[in-house]
Amino acid sequence: MRNVITFISLLLQWFALRFPHAAIYLDTIRECYEAYVIYNFMAYLLQYLNNQHQLQHFEQKDPVTHICPLCCIRPWRINRNFIQRCKHGALQYTIVRPLTTVVALACEMGGKYHEGDFDFKCFFVELVRWEVNITRRL
Repeated sequence: MRNVITFISLLLQWFALRFPHAAIYLDTIRECYEAYVIYNFMAYLLQYLNNQHQLQHFEQKDPVTHICPLCCIRPWRINRNFIQRCKHGALQYTIVRPLTTVVALACEMGGKYHEGDFDFKCFFVELVRWEVNITRRL
């Protein structure tokens, strides 16, 4: 299944490179598909962790330490709160990411979206700000 997901994403990226005038449309499809895959994976993990025995197994383990360069962050304890936060972050991504992609598509069709142009008169700067805020919150 992972190979199918990778193949579809790579195929859409190749078409976007091959046909630059259609790149915004292909990117919209790819981003929505990516959000759909992340949502399904999170649903699968939550279904697995709904088993009380599995969750208790994770709660009894030592906290997870981070690798370098994030080793200064305190270790994470895997518990219900951690899983709930992961669920909220994934759901936020799967809702907001397709919305920002559709907004970018609408702005491109209206001539207000110039990808890579950091002029404050175009909508690209606003979308970059939204993406940074979403990433920070995750």
